[in-house]
Amino acid sequence: MRQQRIDRERAFKILEALKDPDVRVIGLHGLPGVGKTMIGNVVGKKAWDQQIFDEVVITAISHSPNITEIQEDIADQLGLKFDNVEKNSGRAVLLSQRLGGGGDGGKKTFVILDDIWDMIDLEDIGISFNNGVKAGSIMDSGIRFECDILSETKAMELFSSIVGSAVVNDHGYSTLTKKLLEKCGGLPVAISTIAKALKNTRPEVWQDALTELKRFNPTNIDRMELVYAIIEFSYKYLRSEKAQTLLEHCSLAGEAFNINLSYLVRYGIGLDLIKDVFTLEEARIRVSALVNKLGACSLILSSNNDDTVKMHELIRDVYLSILSKEKRMIVIHDGTIQELRRAGKLDSFTAISVQYNDVDKLSKVLKCPNLKLLLLIFEDNIRLEVPDTFFERTNDLQVLHFIGIRFPSLPSSFASLTNLRSLCFDNCELDSIASISNFKKLYILSFNGSKLMQLPNFIGQLTELRCLDLSDYSKLEVIPANTLSELSSLEELLMGNSFDRWDLEGNVSLKWLINLKSLATLHIRVTDEYNLPKDVFPETLKRFRIFIGFPWDWLNLHECSRTLKLKLNARINLDSGVRTLIRNAEELFVD
Repeated sequence: MRQQRIDRERAFKILEALKDPDVRVIGLHGLPGVGKTMIGNVVGKKAWDQQIFDEVVITAISHSPNITEIQEDIADQLGLKFDNVEKNSGRAVLLSQRLGGGGDGGKKTFVILDDIWDMIDLEDIGISFNNGVKAGSIMDSGIRFECDILSETKAMELFSSIVGSAVVNDHGYSTLTKKLLEKCGGLPVAISTIAKALKNTRPEVWQDALTELKRFNPTNIDRMELVYAIIEFSYKYLRSEKAQTLLEHCSLAGEAFNINLSYLVRYGIGLDLIKDVFTLEEARIRVSALVNKLGACSLILSSNNDDTVKMHELIRDVYLSILSKEKRMIVIHDGTIQELRRAGKLDSFTAISVQYNDVDKLSKVLKCPNLKLLLLIFEDNIRLEVPDTFFERTNDLQVLHFIGIRFPSLPSSFASLTNLRSLCFDNCELDSIASISNFKKLYILSFNGSKLMQLPNFIGQLTELRCLDLSDYSKLEVIPANTLSELSSLEELLMGNSFDRWDLEGNVSLKWLINLKSLATLHIRVTDEYNLPKDVFPETLKRFRIFIGFPWDWLNLHECSRTLKLKLNARINLDSGVRTLIRNAEELFVD
């Protein structure tokens, strides 16, 4: 890419510094939008390609650092499991040992910390400079590199590389190009964003963009206001309502960390926004296509794997401002719903994302009669008391997503949410969930990472279910026989790193899978490879992670959508569908 060639000299100097064994910390500084993230990504790739380091890890810190999420992101990239270590201090010790090469052959690791806004104690994360790890983008470091704004020549090169040199030299565009670049002030993020928004459009659109930017004082303009204005323009000129909707959900779902694409699919299905698709697989493909479109416009960023994306905090801030003013959607941080309710600002909202750090109780009633989507995202499995009347005025709710909450009990008003289509309890602790039996319209039900010892019998009454996610909870030991027999419409069954007691002590039988004629995605672990029923694995599978035999370690580092791990022995029944899995697998492990 031309933008990477423009920063080649700076990237080369950083790479040379990285080769110095005495250098432990490098700082990359500059205004927001000047290109630090892009340079960090380029340096990380080249450091890997040139084998300067054995491992390269990239994570974001953001305005309000969440140590737990930062540690988990680094650990995921390193393939490190915290197991039952829940305190950040304990995790920091494990990370420090791993980054220092302990127990892993003395690997050299390059850690890039992006989006740092203030001082941060790296040892709280687990990054210690006594263990040989190097880190980039650290405040107050010994070696500093400044990211300056682009010169007029380089700004024109970047703009031309996106829209085409023939366009900027055309009489109808050349004058507009110069004026637009003046407005961009040499900021790469502003230049690339406006160029990608204007690519393949007529001069009238360019003139309109210039008019939009002239709303700001041209002689006394704040660079941050400029970037905000350009990002807002790029949103409005996406020329795709579907892409705008996806960006809205990205903004609501997360900050600088990974945004799971499965969340975006589930929100879209729950709100019935993904039109003209008939299966979850088609919905997933549609979302992936939109993600590629937005990535090409630099409005979202790629992540460490194909299942997640990231959003630059500047871009997210702009979209959240647009959502609260024009779309009646809001993210609540470290405030109270009561304050917004007293101000009369909640009644008309259609989507709310509550992202608290410390709260033990919500308002008595959430008076949001127009609310369609509600996300309650908390840290560290916080105990949350939800008043019994909380959901009384949210009867139109279609998507409800809880993350990181310990429920003493679900409120009685929860049973009134009969219009729910997507319900997710991720990393939660639950006692009684009997009221879920009322939700006959549910398409999506997730207990991912939640502490649930037994799956209740009434789950079998939810006959419209298309996705059941029971991933990442190995203590799920009981799924009573016949509980799932009526769920014949399932398209996704996700049980990775979870239940494996098939056919034991009155549990559900593997034969149940044979009845799932629409099943397209299956994540499952089978420890008893001797008793696989014939044709148990459907030929309809498009995606699978299937581990057969014991023990296989379930890691979330699989880059392929079709993974099979198989303990091979003479008694295994290849007619169970294993032969087809072997033929279709992209990633195959045999022991």
